[in-house]
Amino acid sequence: MPADSLYRLLPEVVRERDERLVEALGSAPLRDLLSVIQAEIDTLHGGLEQLYDDWFIETCAPWVVPYLGDLVGRPTIRPLGAQPSERGRAIARARLLAPRRDVANTVANRRRKGTLHLLEDIAEDVAAWPARAVESYRLLGWNQHLAHLHLDRGRTVDLRDVDALVTLGGPFDRLAHRVDVREVGAERPRTQGLWNIPSVAVHVWRLGSYPITRAPARAVDSLSVDGYTFSVLGNDAQLFARPQREPELTIAAESNRPVPISRQALARELPTFYGRGRSLFVEIARPTVQPDDGQTSPVAYEPINSDEILVTSLRRPDSPNDGGWPDLAWPLSTADSPRPRIAIDPEAGRLMFPPGESDVERVRVSYRHGFSGPMGGGEYPRPIHDPVPGPAQVFSLGAGERYATLAAAVAAWHAGAVPGHAREPGVIEIVDSEVYDGPVDITVGEGESLQIRAREGARPVIRILDTLVDKREALNVKGAGCFILDGVIVEGRGVEILGDVREVRIRHCTLVPGWSVDSECRPEHAGEASLRIRARRTVVTITKSILGPIHTQHDEVKEEPYRITVSDSILDAERPSEPVIRRTTGGMAHAILDIRRTTVFGKIFAHAVELGEDSMFLGGLVVERRQLGCIRFSYLPEPTRTPSRYRCQPETAMAELAAAGGSNPFLAARLAPRFTSRRYGQPGYAQLRLDCADEIREGASDESEMGAFHDLYQPQRIANLRLRLEESTPVAMDVGPVFAT
Repeated sequence: MPADSLYRLLPEVVRERDERLVEALGSAPLRDLLSVIQAEIDTLHGGLEQLYDDWFIETCAPWVVPYLGDLVGRPTIRPLGAQPSERGRAIARARLLAPRRDVANTVANRRRKGTLHLLEDIAEDVAAWPARAVESYRLLGWNQHLAHLHLDRGRTVDLRDVDALVTLGGPFDRLAHRVDVREVGAERPRTQGLWNIPSVAVHVWRLGSYPITRAPARAVDSLSVDGYTFSVLGNDAQLFARPQREPELTIAAESNRPVPISRQALARELPTFYGRGRSLFVEIARPTVQPDDGQTSPVAYEPINSDEILVTSLRRPDSPNDGGWPDLAWPLSTADSPRPRIAIDPEAGRLMFPPGESDVERVRVSYRHGFSGPMGGGEYPRPIHDPVPGPAQVFSLGAGERYATLAAAVAAWHAGAVPGHAREPGVIEIVDSEVYDGPVDITVGEGESLQIRAREGARPVIRILDTLVDKREALNVKGAGCFILDGVIVEGRGVEILGDVREVRIRHCTLVPGWSVDSECRPEHAGEASLRIRARRTVVTITKSILGPIHTQHDEVKEEPYRITVSDSILDAERPSEPVIRRTTGGMAHAILDIRRTTVFGKIFAHAVELGEDSMFLGGLVVERRQLGCIRFSYLPEPTRTPSRYRCQPETAMAELAAAGGSNPFLAARLAPRFTSRRYGQPGYAQLRLDCADEIREGASDESEMGAFHDLYQPQRIANLRLRLEESTPVAMDVGPVFAT
């Protein structure tokens, strides 16, 4: 309803008398009173409309879904624990743990009970994981009967069949196996047995497949080969498939799931994986002649067709782990097949041009990479926040936009300054996934705010270069206002906060740990700060981001401590023994920290910690003020110097074991978190392994896992999936989830 609908119902003479009081009182009392009543009426009206919507699973509020599920025999499987405090997180959690689609399909799924493709649908409905169901008895080796031949089953392994060997042990395995009597439904991977007559394995993918669209390929710093990496950072990156929906009532194929693409699969099904809008695509630009008027002509890209691609290994066979490139023997062109224009290695994320293709000037690639969740710079959907409520001045940056460089966009915002007045809030919005070179100096005055953000669906990279031989550059921010960085990757150097900057917000960003990485994802400048704070007073908020070390430089006598809040993020100093938060010159950072749902690879030296919750401090935590704050439901190895702790590991497990009269010298080692990978740039970076201790995987305050991927709620999703699978499997069959990634 309109905001003044009640006021408009009054007679005009009454409204005129009320408006005459504006000059005397500064407001219209009757209008203000009716506006308050109008707000309550709108709330009541909205509640009545929602009551009707709550009768239907398609339109009901998220909190109603479990109740409707209970009515059709789909109660909540696992206790959900404490509810998140933030409303947005609470709604997202309810949608994940009580899926609307699972309740909506309850009756239809019961009618399909006992069918194989139902198990795949259940995994996607209940746990939001893509899956592939495999009947194990079809892959058991057996002696053929002459009257009942199955020549495609139970065959001895053919060592010349490379395609079959690559899929060995995975969800698309085609080779015969001996019987394994262990249960496929066992909770621990080491105790699972996949190959038995009653076994049905539901392979699920924990890693998601995230797109990168029309980004620059990174040229290799070598004169011997004309090679590029798909990753703009220069590291080898396994390419993943873009899942395509399979036809109804069919079992998923490789192209239907977010699988890591193998060389054999790409060569066998190249038209399926390659092409515009598919899993990967390559475009090149030839050198162009610039016009005489000094204007820059647009770059024209031409696509590489699938029949021009050679799929091969682009790692040197004699040293596969040092990033070496091979000398390829390119096939000659024939009447039936022309010479390939490009070689692609999807397992290493590399591409190479043959000798004679030196006229290639620029290369743009579209591909997909694997990661556990939406974190750091990426093209995934994310909420866009304006710097302050109200209109902002937007400077669009990118191809075809008004500004072509980051420095030009910043200069345009600086040019709008009026002496004695604060500039309007500025937003520099980057519209594509290009690389923008720095360094850039940004000044945000008192009462001003500037935001550098990526448009949704873009993943730009800000690369900081040294332009002076006697100065180490950075993305410098100074002044006394508010600076926001949202949705970008910063490479080459870090971000430096100077002057009196009041507030810094970093959201959905990656400040590359170690500034840059090599081909094996090793940081090239380990220990260097991704964020250096040299301001006199500032508040730093980091959300859904990946950063290297944070260094502070502060006058501990004259100034109050910094306030640094980190949530749902990863702080990485490469090794747990290295400091990840400290003073620039060594020692305690003069900062008060608030760290929640964060994975910290490194030691923290800080003045105080107000709250550490649902986090993993892999290198320990040392604070000066132990009387302030609390650490709860977190992993803290010894030795540590912290404020009061509650339900932290391994301390809690050791205390419970000692109270029971037992002892275990290996308990601390068993409870140490285990990760799929510890290197930024690899798909399993910071992902907890399945054989990690339950005290870590389910040790958060709401029984989820500790660390950066807490909000994925994987323990609850696994428990829900196991029970749903058991409900939908015929008697005497053994079913269980098997994790492919």
